[in-house]
Amino acid sequence: MLHRQRGLRHKHRDTMSLSGWLYADLLLGLAMLFFVFNTVGVEPPAELDSPRPTPTASPTLTPTLTPTAFAESTKTPTPRPTNTPVPPNVLSPEAFEFSFRVNADRLLQGDKSEQDRVRQEIRSALNQYVGKRKAGFVLTFGTSNVLDEGTRLSREMNRLLVEVLPEVFDTSVRRDFLQFSNDRALRGQIKVEIYFFTGIPVLPTSP
Repeated sequence: MLHRQRGLRHKHRDTMSLSGWLYADLLLGLAMLFFVFNTVGVEPPAELDSPRPTPTASPTLTPTLTPTAFAESTKTPTPRPTNTPVPPNVLSPEAFEFSFRVNADRLLQGDKSEQDRVRQEIRSALNQYVGKRKAGFVLTFGTSNVLDEGTRLSREMNRLLVEVLPEVFDTSVRRDFLQFSNDRALRGQIKVEIYFFTGIPVLPTSP
């Protein structure tokens, strides 16, 4: 009897022990499920990337030629001056000659009255050419029996020609010559040969 009670107690103790282990295993399983569901299956949110600019194709600029409208200008023809034929300015082959006598001593000494008389002779002889012709070449001959005196007379005569009529003689080529003569009656005789240009007439200069 005693043995039987002891067996029943032992059986009852084994059942309690088994139920305790089952309860502990159940708690352990629940705990594992709790940890699994809280650590697995939840995907962390993706990081929000900052917006990146999308590359955009830049337009290629192609130069376009735009025709520019220009106002049509009406050109008025400028009248051209009519060229008047100019006769050739050539030296005449024929010389104009004139001669007169001077007081050699007084003229070479610079006597004013004698110089004025010679000036008057020049104007009288050449008045017809003033404003009409221009001298190109002048040959002047002074008569004397002394070499140097005849040349000096020619040189003084040429100087007075330019002084009295510069518009006729200022650009001319002038030469001084001696007309030698032993005849003292011919001393002081002046002869002038003038070769005029036959082209453009010359205008008198202002006084």
